[in-house]
Amino acid sequence: MCAPIQLNHLEIDSCQSLEKVTFHPELSGVPTLYYANVFALTEIKYRFRIQALSEIYEEVLRSLGWINIAYLNHCPFSMANCVGVYKLERRILPAQMLYEHGIFSTYLQGKEVPEWFTHRSSRSSFTLQSPPENGWIKGINVCIVRTISSMKEAGPWSIYIMNLTKNSSWAYTPMMYLVPEEDAFEDGGEVDEVWLSHWMFGKNEFEDGDQVTIYINFIYVNKYDVKVREYGISPVYDDDDDDDGSGGGGGGGGKQKEDPLGYYKSWKYIIGGDLSAFAFEDFSSHYCHYSLYPWLSIY
Repeated sequence: MCAPIQLNHLEIDSCQSLEKVTFHPELSGVPTLYYANVFALTEIKYRFRIQALSEIYEEVLRSLGWINIAYLNHCPFSMANCVGVYKLERRILPAQMLYEHGIFSTYLQGKEVPEWFTHRSSRSSFTLQSPPENGWIKGINVCIVRTISSMKEAGPWSIYIMNLTKNSSWAYTPMMYLVPEEDAFEDGGEVDEVWLSHWMFGKNEFEDGDQVTIYINFIYVNKYDVKVREYGISPVYDDDDDDDGSGGGGGGGGKQKEDPLGYYKSWKYIIGGDLSAFAFEDFSSHYCHYSLYPWLSIY
């Protein structure tokens, strides 16, 4: 479905076959949006896009710095609509990639941060340190591994990234979260959840030497019940000649290649760009799904 150019408000409810919503390229402003009970929906342009990882070009994943994802497995997911009605529509799906406002993320089951992350720790604070010849930081990979001991500990959550050096912060609530199998907790069993994400940033928003802290807050879970096993953060550097997927190495000349992330960067209202349409009094860009807009905050 392509929405008309003159659009201020859009409601979508119980359209079982609807898969994609696009907008006129000359549409200005952000229409208010409500959608519910549309479980076939995989994309609302400028809001979100959901794809199976197996359908995403390798060049895209390498541009994110994701150099080894062979261990990703099938997970049951739950999805939310834009006003925070979290639907426990548990479905066993191939590993999915969620894209919202310049942030890519996926869930898997595992016990540790991928080994290719440059910074891994049981603590949530890091100092970005890499050789200076790597160029400027164009993105940040963030990973959180936590243990779930009961179904009540599963549910929607928010992540906060704070650059203490530059006194800037971002907060994000993904519209998808992992829901364990019902029998996963029998006989004291636990589930280890890995959340892997990539955040596209503008130039100079992060630099080597910056002190960065990651914080997570679970909406329906007591903070004392959240058991984080490990945090990971890894800068991705601007490098046209990057052929190892790590984002490292020196920049090179030669013919300019097409940006594998060009489609995603073309979206309006992404981090590193203009997010004024999503500004709040206290949070100027917090992506959340309890408002009529996805919620991302910079504060």
